[in-house]
Amino acid sequence: IYEHEALGSKLVHLESGDPHKAFAVLFRTTPQDDTGAPHCLEHIALCGSQKYPVRDPFMKMLSRSLNSYMNAWTGCDFTMYPFSTQNHKDFSNLLGVYLDCAFFPLIKYHDYRQEAWRTEYNQENLEFKGVVFNEMKGVMSDPSNYLLHKLQNLAYQGSSYQYNSGGDPLAIPELTYEGLKEFHRKFYHPCNATFLAYGDMDPKHLMSQIEEGALNKFQKIDIDTSVKPTPRRDVPFETSIPVAQDAVSIDPLKNNKFAITYVCNDIAEDPYTTFCLGVLSHTLFEGLNSPMYKALLESGLGNSYIPGYGYDASIKDSSFTLGLNGVAEKDTKLIEKTILSTLQNCMSQGIDKQLIESAIHQIEIRHKQVKSNYGLMLISSMIPFALHGTDPLVPLYLNQYVDRLRSELQAGKPVLEDLIKKYLWDNPHKIIARAYPDEKFNEKVEKAEKSTLEKIKENLSEEDKQKIIIEAQELAQAQDQKQNADMLPTLKVSDISPEAEKIEFSDQTQVEGVPVYFVEQPTNGLTYLRIKADVKDLPLHLRPLMPLYRSLINQLGTSKHSHGEFDNLKDLFTVSGISCSKTVSSSLESINQHSEQLLFRVAFLDRNLHNAFDLLTEFFTQLNFKEFEHISFLIQRSVKGRTDNLVNAGVEYGVSLATSSLTPAANSYEKLQTLNHDCSLASQLVSALSMEDILGDVTERLKEIHSYVMHKSLMSMLVHSSDSSLKSDILQRIQMLTNAINLEFPDFSQKPQLLPPEDFSPFVYQAYFTLPMRVNYVVESFIGAHYTNPDYAAMTVLGDMMSLTMLLQEIREKGGAYGAGVQNDPHRGTFSFFSYRDPNNLRTYNAFEKSIQRCLDGDFDERTIDEAKLTAFSKIDKPIASYEKGVPQFLYGITNETRQKFREQVMSVTKEDLKRVTSEYLMTPLQKGLTSRVIFGTEEVDKAKLREQGWKVDRPIHSVSLK
Repeated sequence: IYEHEALGSKLVHLESGDPHKAFAVLFRTTPQDDTGAPHCLEHIALCGSQKYPVRDPFMKMLSRSLNSYMNAWTGCDFTMYPFSTQNHKDFSNLLGVYLDCAFFPLIKYHDYRQEAWRTEYNQENLEFKGVVFNEMKGVMSDPSNYLLHKLQNLAYQGSSYQYNSGGDPLAIPELTYEGLKEFHRKFYHPCNATFLAYGDMDPKHLMSQIEEGALNKFQKIDIDTSVKPTPRRDVPFETSIPVAQDAVSIDPLKNNKFAITYVCNDIAEDPYTTFCLGVLSHTLFEGLNSPMYKALLESGLGNSYIPGYGYDASIKDSSFTLGLNGVAEKDTKLIEKTILSTLQNCMSQGIDKQLIESAIHQIEIRHKQVKSNYGLMLISSMIPFALHGTDPLVPLYLNQYVDRLRSELQAGKPVLEDLIKKYLWDNPHKIIARAYPDEKFNEKVEKAEKSTLEKIKENLSEEDKQKIIIEAQELAQAQDQKQNADMLPTLKVSDISPEAEKIEFSDQTQVEGVPVYFVEQPTNGLTYLRIKADVKDLPLHLRPLMPLYRSLINQLGTSKHSHGEFDNLKDLFTVSGISCSKTVSSSLESINQHSEQLLFRVAFLDRNLHNAFDLLTEFFTQLNFKEFEHISFLIQRSVKGRTDNLVNAGVEYGVSLATSSLTPAANSYEKLQTLNHDCSLASQLVSALSMEDILGDVTERLKEIHSYVMHKSLMSMLVHSSDSSLKSDILQRIQMLTNAINLEFPDFSQKPQLLPPEDFSPFVYQAYFTLPMRVNYVVESFIGAHYTNPDYAAMTVLGDMMSLTMLLQEIREKGGAYGAGVQNDPHRGTFSFFSYRDPNNLRTYNAFEKSIQRCLDGDFDERTIDEAKLTAFSKIDKPIASYEKGVPQFLYGITNETRQKFREQVMSVTKEDLKRVTSEYLMTPLQKGLTSRVIFGTEEVDKAKLREQGWKVDRPIHSVSLK
């Protein structure tokens, strides 16, 4: 940790030999109101600076570098500008741009109007526009997000935390241009900054760059941006909060939410207490055997914890929230009583020591896993301590805290029980809230917005009206103005390595006819085992249950252990249990053929190898599908979580649905159809008198899926480990595993029956799904190319070029959407345009078409192509975790040679290639009406008019299957 002698700024450098370098500039930015000044400034600071006076240098640098991450973050009390890259020259380039944008932004009036908010005429009507304004409309449309903001507002009254740092859409129009500039003057000063760096670099050289790029232009000032302690309540505060309706209500009688939020400790005052409160949170909530799970969820009082539950140490005064979704209004008092009685039982009877050890193990593992952007992960963990304490390195002391806690527990100290008493049981500073759905919530918010606009309109003079019109024209001109980005630093295509990283299997063998592949990588004392099963020929009557099988499988018990006991054992000896996922991918040779695979994954500390394999064997051979009450609850909880996510996952569901009409791979297990199936099942379970009557057939089919997967002819295995000496033990345990499966499943050695060859014909799909939200997600999908087709390389470059140079300008800057882009997906074999948190719906298709026309006309130069290639390679060469290396070859057969060929194809893409694939894959189908369009959008839309234009308009969960 270095401190600047003149200014007092701190530089924290986490020294490492890792070439994947990371850096961030961190400011403490405490909001003074709900106008979202910190969030708006985060956007606007990146729209041009003194040294780089071009519009949006941040977005332009995305295509001029090989960054692995570039972004800006606004928190409750901070703004941070982080980036990471493996390229040394790129690091210096990005550092210079980030420093200039943070400390010397131009903060132009045009950018304030584009990014924050503005009024414009839509014919005779006045309306609000702005990127942040529309982003926050989307955020605050989500009832869970809205509830969390209200809880924070009530819990932190008298503190800066009572304000919404992102901005309340009804308050954002109160942010003035002068107020924004003053916020920068006050908070974006080196005396209020901390610099955080990680990786292989010379700290002296870094200090010199920061000095020359920013610090030598400032003088020390007296500045106090510290967050004052939250005034504490003497008595609890109880309230009811209206929120928007959930996207889907499975049980209309259980559509409330309930929460109790406590304000706890100063996180930096005693970091060990902060660590222990985190362990307490994990112990109380996580796992099927945890006290709160059994008392609140398994009992049926609710169907999931509310987002943001548990201990939150991300701000100075931490909080602890206990709450539920899917609550009956009549049960709220019972839930409060149950929470308190559960806490009392934990204090009086003591918490199960095995549960505590499971929590410690999971927290330990989480910090031990070296993930793909490890440096940025460490930097982000230091934020609250860098802001509010004297030692930002607190997160690195985990091992010391673990040893101390284990020692105290071994000595019989009631560490966690004492924390419950001090911070929860005896703490009067708590908010007790019930959130109830108001069917007119969004209507009332819209009415309040329109009322504000009417008041503005009433007070407008003719001169004011003319000013609005002129400013709109000036902004449009500024957005259309050609920018000379040559002043920005850039890498060149020649800076890209011509060679792809080679990843080899260190060994390949067979155990009982099952192929086993080994990859030796530095996994930090962890072993990862993946088991792949080919399910392409899964019988048709079982296919609708496959998503349910995947979601349930890691939460079931066995014939030896209840689901709670088995879950606890997995927490003790594995990393988060045994996961199950599905991959569907077009073949490398054709989008008309595809593979479907089920993938099981288990990871464990090397010392737990035998325990982990014991659990894996029990998992495969002794699962209990007869716990009907438990399975019923899991289904309802899964459905609730997925339907609640609809308002934030419109692009994901929209792309899934739009592409599903175009290729066989995309058509398999389409997400919305799957969700409809599971929602129907959940609805039946809500009113069922006997769970077994409903679930008997379902569980039998789940068992059939499990039996089908247990065929050795369908299986392959992949092992990642850093210790080659473990190989013989692993192979021995795999032998024992296959023997156990063979004993339990007599057909293990038989080959299952094949399905007839697939017969799929593309068709067009056009649907608008209404949701209780105030913005839209717009998608249009085209048939694309498979991975080894040279056209896929051209479309990769095309997609990145369209995203950064065309769509963002039209849809984000001009249209006010939070974002837009292209997904070129070789697994689906599709090419999709999308926008998200978009105030527009059908109009956005004009922007998609305009970008297609521009590419067809060749309205781009060689520099733009090179920038698109740089963007493509920043993704192609993005670092991946050691335990992910070799996975594409294992799953899809993408060899080193295949990746190298694709790399060379991307390098060699020409302007003529881009024009040709635009014509063939985009413009021709567009002109013939052979594209699929899906919108997840607001309910305030002219449904009759849409239907006249050929759109299917429906609620998403009332929709029928595509055919």
